[in-house]
Amino acid sequence: MRLVLAACLVLFSSTAFAEDAVREVKTANPFILLHPESQQAAAAAYYEAVEKNVFNGAIPLKHAQLAAISASVAMKCVY
Repeated sequence: MRLVLAACLVLFSSTAFAEDAVREVKTANPFILLHPESQQAAAAAYYEAVEKNVFNGAIPLKHAQLAAISASVAMKCVY
């Protein structure tokens, strides 16, 4: 019984750390560098607003991720 309890404790604590890592990766946005230099400040502000209002506000992070994945599956690539 103690072994099962210890295993559950380790599993749930590692999940909490993984969620924090996902959040840190989301705030460091590499897509800003893909925009022209004149637009990078505006793009950074836009991505920051999306992070603040969508992922941390109206829509839970997991639901937003699932919506993004389902949208990417539904859209066809023209290339």
